[in-house]
This record gives sequence, C-alpha cells and structure tokens, in this order.
Amino acid sequence: MWPPQSLSLMLASKVFSRSQINYLFTAIAWVDFNGRRGRDRLSSYFAKNGGRDQGRSQTIYLI
Repeated sequence: MWPPQSLSLMLASKVFSRSQINYLFTAIAWVDFNGRRGRDRLSSYFAKNGGRDQGRSQTIYLI
C-alpha cells in the first residue's frame, strides 16, 4: 500500500503536485477512518521506539 522508499524520497525532494497532495490527504483520512484504536497502537509503538520526535519523522517517512 505504501510507496517504496525511493518514491517516498522522490516525493519529499520535490514540490508537491496536486495529485501528490491528494494522495497525502487520502492517507491521512485513511488513518483517521481506521479510528482511535489504530492511532493509539501507533502512538504506543512510537513511544516505545524513541519518543515523540522520532515517531513524527517515522510517520512522515511512511506517508
């Protein structure tokens, strides 16, 4: 479901186009739609793996 690493790096290194922004919002909406249980699981995972800042960077990397 998630793009491979090279694609993520390519998207991050360029200005977001309209379709890429739509993709980003779709991913955010998908996470939000899956509800609080998924977010709690994610936040507890990130808390175990180096705290808030590292969790934020990993989330951006995933998207």
